Amino acid sequence: MKKKKYLAWIFTEKSLNKTFTIHFFLINKLCENFEKIYFINMNKFKLFKDWYSYEGEFSYELDNKFKVPRNIEIICPRNIKDFEDFIFDKEIIAINNIGRFFSDLKIHFLLAKYRIKQVQIHNIGFFNTNLKLENSFWNNLKYKLHKNFSHKLIVLLSNLKLVPKIQIKFTSSTEIIEIIKNSFIKKILYNLKLFYAKELVPINSSSFDIFKNIKMEINEEKIVLLDVNFIHPELIAISGNPDKKKITKHYYYLNKLINNLSAMYKKEIVICIHPSDNLENKKKYFPNLNVVQYESRENIYKAFLVLFFDTSAIVDAILLKKRILCLISNFAPENITNFGLDFVNRAGLLKINIEEEIKINKDKFLSKLDNAKDNYSNYIKSYITPDGNNLGYEKIIRILKERFF
Repeated sequence: MKKKKYLAWIFTEKSLNKTFTIHFFLINKLCENFEKIYFINMNKFKLFKDWYSYEGEFSYELDNKFKVPRNIEIICPRNIKDFEDFIFDKEIIAINNIGRFFSDLKIHFLLAKYRIKQVQIHNIGFFNTNLKLENSFWNNLKYKLHKNFSHKLIVLLSNLKLVPKIQIKFTSSTEIIEIIKNSFIKKILYNLKLFYAKELVPINSSSFDIFKNIKMEINEEKIVLLDVNFIHPELIAISGNPDKKKITKHYYYLNKLINNLSAMYKKEIVICIHPSDNLENKKKYFPNLNVVQYESRENIYKAFLVLFFDTSAIVDAILLKKRILCLISNFAPENITNFGLDFVNRAGLLKINIEEEIKINKDKFLSKLDNAKDNYSNYIKSYITPDGNNLGYEKIIRILKERFF
């Protein structure tokens, strides 16, 4: 029996809100170019609960801002028989959006058993960063085993042909490509297909694609804060549970700073929170301010000034050459500060500690923020538009059709 080929997106999230927040534009373009796309939730095949697992049932509900294309079908197999029944008459080409943790091993073995070809799409426009373990010895060891060693194990298993490799990794970061080019050993390993991804293909980021295709209004109406997510499960695994007293002090100084900036420049404040954060809880920390979720990009396009701690959402502001200020908090885990400082160093952004009083002349401060925009070009070239003026989604679709359909 000749099986019909389908494109699928495999994931383990509790809902598709986060996936659509990050990839809505690409998903819509894929739906325009493929007859049907299956979104397959593989969470039931996790071996045990980790920080990316969830309890209860998958939520089919999406935030009202998302419009789901009609040719998407969500599949949530509850066991191997469900999965076998689904895949019986299909050949699946999967966009891999799952982890390489010990808890995911069963998923990788299933993908190998049914010979599912996979690609990855890393087009967010940011870099890999090294995390510093801040927890207890045993929790640190547990984290290293579950993340670092499990990654190495899956790469080893892929070279032993026990789990599948990624056929193509589309990436908007030139960093890993340059590392391979400049290393004799890594170049040999790459040519021998011994990396987890057999082939790296540079593409422009989703931020660039959206900027070129969706004519969103760009203005300077507001000051936008991209707030930190203290309850992110992986952050808790690395740094431990947040200290309530520190959180209280953090938001005391943060509110003081952003309200001073609002008064100084006569601009309203909008707080944008992470897709996995708790909206109702976060509103309590910002009395009388507008707190929104799944709306970071729209607000960045309308920003007079963008404030952030550690989020990749800042990529849109860099591409648009908005005024950007990195916030440093002595009350936040060290990894949050380090991630923000990585952006400062790579893109030449200005930074300020939230406890500092802004006593300088507001025009001089604005001039410094404007002058910093001249530093963005290298970051844009390296992480946002490494493929010239080519549209990333067009390259992805063309290569998928040429290689697999």
